[in-house]
Amino acid sequence: MRQLSFGFSVPTEPQHSPGGEVAPRRGLLIRDPYISDILEGRKRWELRGFATRIRGRLGLIKSTSGRVFGECVLRECIGPLDLDILLHSSEIGPHDLLELQRAGELPYKNPEGVSSTYAWVFDDVRVYPEPIPYRHPSGAVTFVDLARAVNR
Repeated sequence: MRQLSFGFSVPTEPQHSPGGEVAPRRGLLIRDPYISDILEGRKRWELRGFATRIRGRLGLIKSTSGRVFGECVLRECIGPLDLDILLHSSEIGPHDLLELQRAGELPYKNPEGVSSTYAWVFDDVRVYPEPIPYRHPSGAVTFVDLARAVNR
């Protein structure tokens, strides 16, 4: 395992997912019911309060479960988005839409009220036949280094 300067490590041996292919090295924590909407194909945009430059394959971790339920490809990050775009998008999923309709405002705004709502756009979502357990590292809030956290 080689440690990188920004806190992630890269395995010297490839890690494999349940299907035998090389598994994602990074996992994204997502609360339910939003992760269920992604895994069931009802949601392609994960709404976040900040942009990301990360692209590529990610493990999909259901927050507080201690398990990786599947994977996806993070294709792009778009935003900041306005409320009208979100309310008319078929990409956000039913739970996000219901929350937006109830609140009548953006989920993420800066102190001046300007949007800081971004869509992390997912493709190629795959659900694992059996969720993979991992050890949740102290302090991990958004991403988990799966190369270190999953026993394979």
